[in-house]
Amino acid sequence: MALGGLQLPNRLILAPMAGVTDRTFRWLAKRAGCGLAFSEMISDNALLWANAKTWVLAAPYPGEDPYAVQLLGKDPDTLARAAVLVVEEWGAALVDINMGCPVPKVVKNGEGAALLRDPSLCGRIIERVHKAVAGRARVSCKIRLGFDSPSSLDVARAVASAGASFVSVHGRLRTETYSTPADWEGIAGVAETLSRGPERVPVVGNGDVLEPGDAVSMLARTGVHAVMVGRGALGNPWIFSRALSLARTGDPGPPPSAAERVRAAIEHLDALVRDKGERGAVLEMRRHGSWYIRGLPRAAGVRSRLMRVSKASEMASILEDYLDHLEHPGGHVDSTRKDGPSCPTSDV
Repeated sequence: MALGGLQLPNRLILAPMAGVTDRTFRWLAKRAGCGLAFSEMISDNALLWANAKTWVLAAPYPGEDPYAVQLLGKDPDTLARAAVLVVEEWGAALVDINMGCPVPKVVKNGEGAALLRDPSLCGRIIERVHKAVAGRARVSCKIRLGFDSPSSLDVARAVASAGASFVSVHGRLRTETYSTPADWEGIAGVAETLSRGPERVPVVGNGDVLEPGDAVSMLARTGVHAVMVGRGALGNPWIFSRALSLARTGDPGPPPSAAERVRAAIEHLDALVRDKGERGAVLEMRRHGSWYIRGLPRAAGVRSRLMRVSKASEMASILEDYLDHLEHPGGHVDSTRKDGPSCPTSDV
């Protein structure tokens, strides 16, 4: 499948998520069937100032291809310089500009979703970055439907005209929280607009893709070229393999059992230790571990214990004891995760 000039195995994309989509998470998602995985958002200035933590954050895992980096900033020139850096230093094939982060401190600094208030600036940013990496990497951006009122069509036209290879659209305004259902009709409007424009830039849909059926439904209902999964992948890499199965056969297959989810958490912990060392792995796994066991019996108690330990061996022991409880004769518990309504098959 071609997306803005990139050849991908399918139309399922892992969304950039701060503090989540590190090298280990991307590797697990790709292994589960994800076609493209984005890095966490990375500050352009932090990269240019050679912040050690940011440089570690920006590096791909060995063999990651294509490597997609999301940059955060507001100045066309510094974003362009940062884009050149990630292309030359790590061989990034895609540079995405964050134009949708709703976090107050980001918006207050004029970055993220704040850019949506100035479509002209959005266009200038894409134009400058595109020129800086032309012939070496593609450029895209992730937007919302607007800041406090719809503006996505103006922004989408501006970035498409400036050289964006594709545009990812989250179906909410900056002022809306996850309690507000994602507006898939708004996403469809952007997809239709750009499909009729002179550039014919593809659109990626994002928002409320929490089950395999949601991914297939979004493709069918909105006309987007690909689907971006965010929260639905937390503690649930199987969403990619099951969505692919649903699209190709009409059946997502069974959800992972409770034991499979805990085994995956143990593997994730081991991979994090290898990549980040014990301290970093334990801190990261407090969140990831909670997501893997969410909704399972006794999960609250296990989660509480995970939050208190400081050694990877202790965390592994807690998870292994929990796994033993689940696999004990008579004590196996099936996953409580349920699929949404059945959907027609589609080419993902």
